[in-house]
This record gives sequence, structure tokens and C-alpha cells, in this order.
Amino acid sequence: MKQLSSGQQIRVRKANGKIVAPYSEVIVHTLLECKRARNQEMTWDEAVAEEQEKAERFKSKGYNWVPAWAAQSPHVLVADYPGKADDVAKRNEARANAVIIDDGEHVLIDGIEFVTKVLGDYSEVAHFVFTA
Repeated sequence: MKQLSSGQQIRVRKANGKIVAPYSEVIVHTLLECKRARNQEMTWDEAVAEEQEKAERFKSKGYNWVPAWAAQSPHVLVADYPGKADDVAKRNEARANAVIIDDGEHVLIDGIEFVTKVLGDYSEVAHFVFTA
């Protein structure tokens, strides 16, 4: 099982083998990270338990709760600047070497198991949902 962390760059692959958003930086984000940033006294286990309870409550009403996702990083075109070629080369290398996650694959994000649901070429390219 692949281990990921919040803020990590990944590549996402559909069931047909096509890489989603092949030219963009795709970054892992979690609500757990946001929740702990807002409430410094909350432990990691408390944040996880609260999010899992929300997921169950939403599921019982027929909705999905998405505690983690992968989103394309926004890009801005800028004029040349000193060091731009090096920056672009570093970003391209990081994208080429990023971990590839497949649709339906089980992954650990910050120690919690999720199932990957690939959405496609959108701003959010994948959702990670709690395993049943």
C-alpha cells in the first residue's frame, strides 16, 4: 500500500491507464490537516474520529463525505525571471518522479487508509474516501 502525506505531489491514473492532468502539479490535501491547523489542541486521533463520524452520518443520508482529495495546483504565466528555467526544470522533474495512484487503489494518507476515486481532468482530479 502506498503511503502519502498532505502536500505531496502525485500523479493519478484512470482505470483505462490514462494519466489525469499530465502537465499539472497534483497535490494531496486533507480536512484533517485543516482541522488541526484551526484547533491546535485537537489530537490527530480526535480529528480522525470526528471525520469518520461525519463520513458515517453523510453516508447514512446517501451522500459522500470527502476527507481527502487531490487537486491541480493553479498555474500562472509569468515573464522570464532569473532562475525561471531552473524552477521549471525542478517542477517538471518532481512531476515526472511523482508517485502514480490508480483508480480504486487503497492508500495511506498520514497513516489513515483511504480508497482512491478518480474524477478526471477537473480541478479536483481524485477523492480519497474512508475504507468501509
